[in-house]
Amino acid sequence: QQYMEEQVASHRANVRTEGVDVGALLSKRRTSANEVRRARREQLVSAKRLRPMPAAAAAAPPPAEAGATAMIEDMEAAVPSDVDEAAASKAKELVAQLRNARSHPAALTVVDSLCRILSQCDTARTRAVECGAVPLLSDLLTTADPELQFKACWCLTNIAADSHTNAEAVLPVAPTLIALLSCSSPDLQEQAAWTLGNIAADSVQFRDVLRANGAGPGLIALLNSKTASIVKTAAFALINLVRGPNPRVGEFYSDAVPPLLVRHLTSPESSDASIEVAWLISYLTASGGKFVPRFVECGCVPAIVAILSQTTALELTLPSLRVLGNFVCQSDAITDVIVGDHRTMPALKSLLNSSSRCHLSS
Repeated sequence: QQYMEEQVASHRANVRTEGVDVGALLSKRRTSANEVRRARREQLVSAKRLRPMPAAAAAAPPPAEAGATAMIEDMEAAVPSDVDEAAASKAKELVAQLRNARSHPAALTVVDSLCRILSQCDTARTRAVECGAVPLLSDLLTTADPELQFKACWCLTNIAADSHTNAEAVLPVAPTLIALLSCSSPDLQEQAAWTLGNIAADSVQFRDVLRANGAGPGLIALLNSKTASIVKTAAFALINLVRGPNPRVGEFYSDAVPPLLVRHLTSPESSDASIEVAWLISYLTASGGKFVPRFVECGCVPAIVAILSQTTALELTLPSLRVLGNFVCQSDAITDVIVGDHRTMPALKSLLNSSSRCHLSS
């Protein structure tokens, strides 16, 4: 009986492996697992971001838009395809109204309604682009009305957050958007950065265009802002600007950048921006080079270790672990600095005992 069991086991092993390169299968499995983990990491720091309307604003259209109110009520009772078509038809109507608007107040009313529609439906965004909305919105960015500029930029942000074709339609507006990064309105600065971030997320070619027009220095300058939301949005845009297998980080080689980012990691006023800042540091240090020692010199290690000691939230611990991984790959001296912090090992042990597979792999 034992002989028979051994023969059966041997036969099963041969059936599973005969004619199969086991090493190649294992390599394929590891590659697939790495791709899944990379996709999850990329998802945590979303490449494109739609800016929705606040709930109150979305629920309360302006008085002049009684037609929009009726349309929304009709949409609530319609099937999804009807909802999309109704929104697309409304977007087409609003673009026509914007083309015929003869004053800034009239244009603002139309753009406000268009902003609402574009934040809700991708079909509406595509229809608006097809009807020529982007050149009209681009023209409004150069007006002297800050609110009109802001709402127009918001529309462009959501158009760029959509398909490659829609992002490509917004790409020619890049020089104007980059100029707005240094305007006097903080809200408009942030919205312009958001739009540029969505464009940069789309492709390497778009990132090259943005760099050629000076997007990098303009976005880096916004990291000096004392407003956390502006820092957060600028970091998001910069992350997208250095995405890809061969990130170009040469324009970041400034002595001022590492201490600035570390300050945002440790400052309570910048807590809302800490996730994007941690991801940005992880991207900048991924290729090693002279950036890593500079980050270590300005206190990045204790800042990162403090984060890992105080939270287990994946969206913050994952980029922090990537930063530490980039550091320990640099040199033994930097590894000694990390290990020398008495909080490092307990923090890593706690994460190893967590239920997250991302923590374990990182």
